[in-house]
Amino acid sequence: MVPTKPFQRSYYAMVHQVMSIMLQDRPFDAQLASSTISNPWTTDSVSDILRAVPRFFFQSPRSIGRQKGFRHRSPLKQRNLKQEYFKNSHNVLVLGPAAYRDPKRVALGLDKAMEFYFWVENSFGFAHDERSCKEMAIVLAKGNHLKGLWNFLKDMSRRETGGLVTTSTLTCLIKVLGEEGYYCAVNEIDKGIEMMRTMQQMNHGVATNSSYTPIIHALCEAGRVLEAKDFLLELIDGGSTPREYTYELVCNALNSVGSAILIDDELHKRIRNGIESRCRQVMKLKGITSPDDK
Repeated sequence: MVPTKPFQRSYYAMVHQVMSIMLQDRPFDAQLASSTISNPWTTDSVSDILRAVPRFFFQSPRSIGRQKGFRHRSPLKQRNLKQEYFKNSHNVLVLGPAAYRDPKRVALGLDKAMEFYFWVENSFGFAHDERSCKEMAIVLAKGNHLKGLWNFLKDMSRRETGGLVTTSTLTCLIKVLGEEGYYCAVNEIDKGIEMMRTMQQMNHGVATNSSYTPIIHALCEAGRVLEAKDFLLELIDGGSTPREYTYELVCNALNSVGSAILIDDELHKRIRNGIESRCRQVMKLKGITSPDDK
């Protein structure tokens, strides 16, 4: 829907102008700041621009919605088996959506997003908050720039204003990293674990399913089954019930290494009861009556 109010038109025009500057690789400098008549920056506008970066810079040219014609093909590329073997043996093989991107375009998007983030702060005195900080961190995570992500989070958490890096931020990032595939390498799984531990040490709350699930899945895929089991038990001890698929994944992984007895029958019963109870609650919210309730 095209915005009709003058403010809405100017707002969307500003967002598109900034994205155009990024795509053209023009600098965010003092000259550009001086050409801006007033200070237009709000948390909404800054966050919207950062949120648009992955869409413009990180998607594969063969992704659905970015292909011409009526035939939608899955992202494919010529495989280099020798290179894949080397990367896999050194735990740096990138899988998932990130494997089909243009690395130069991704690097440009990361650079311009970070440049913009500090430009609005230094040139306009914009005070970043938890929301804009989280959007910048998500850009770094989706761009597979993990070293930059860790450094950014450390810098933001040390600021005197405080409150920029919260439990919500870290929970969201753990989920994003799992969806993007970075947990594919052993050291990145450990980084995800480190991030979750940091969240717990901040005393902003207890990590939930959204935090534990991608780590448990990644550990199972990496063959670190016993660690996956420990995280499943830690999740349960924290008062949460694992998702059914996650529970079955760990059980199957334990069976495959002959360690099924590490979860006793009483705990199995407790987990299954919790899963069934959650299912009944969801059905009740949706207005569906289960046979047991009749």
